[in-house]
Amino acid sequence: MDGLQHVAAAPVSIELGGRVYQLNPLTLRALGEVEREVIRRRLSPLDALADCIERFAPEHRPRLIDRAVDATARLSRSADQAELAAFLASYEGLCFFFYLATRETHNDIASPADAGVVLDAAGPLDIARLGRALTEAAGLGELQHAAKKSDRPTPGESPGLGSI
Repeated sequence: MDGLQHVAAAPVSIELGGRVYQLNPLTLRALGEVEREVIRRRLSPLDALADCIERFAPEHRPRLIDRAVDATARLSRSADQAELAAFLASYEGLCFFFYLATRETHNDIASPADAGVVLDAAGPLDIARLGRALTEAAGLGELQHAAKKSDRPTPGESPGLGSI
């Protein structure tokens, strides 16, 4: 893959488990969906506090709630490149990304869960090739660069497993 598919917005093909999948370039809409998913998965300070507030003395709870509300108000309404890269490097992110790249051309992949079924049946080498193909299809070089600067895994990498 030489990167010319970005100029032509051409899909990239990959064979997984004996079937060829066409990976379409991500649109701005799809990138927005990725960002919304990353934001949705963030743990809210209020939710975190709700899970443990009973462990604190009642007289401290109002102050803890105030601090959690303040922290929630300061949360960014957008995801940075390092957060996006870390998500796309996770299994859930890979499934989400595969779903976005195939949903227009493969009717049987109608959700990230459907993509997970395909990936669960694929072997480790197939997953490695898929990670590289998705990175190439989406032009995630900038995302990889940002993640490396932040010491987070990049698409195609997993913590402790190195580059795949």
